[in-house]
Amino acid sequence: SFVSGAQRVVSDHGVAGLWRGCVPLSARGALFTGGQMLGYDGFKSMCKHYGIEDGPQVHFASSIIAALGATIMSTPADYVMSRYMSSSSTGTNEASVSSVVK
Repeated sequence: SFVSGAQRVVSDHGVAGLWRGCVPLSARGALFTGGQMLGYDGFKSMCKHYGIEDGPQVHFASSIIAALGATIMSTPADYVMSRYMSSSSTGTNEASVSSVVK
């Protein structure tokens, strides 16, 4: 259960262990949202600039571009977050996010 998992983390790593991975997760969220917004709004603006009428096709294409942008922007942070979160279980014990990036 959640409670037993939280108790185990606190007993093994202290209260600070509950925040492990917070920085890369926040960075991933910011990059994901930025890529999504830039992709959607950027593509719609480009369509308007070229005189393409706003409609379901533009919304669909903008959504596809937004998903692609979000994926591309968040992938590096996903990789760092995965390495950092799994470092304790693999025995490498990376001390910080910056040590994983190196």
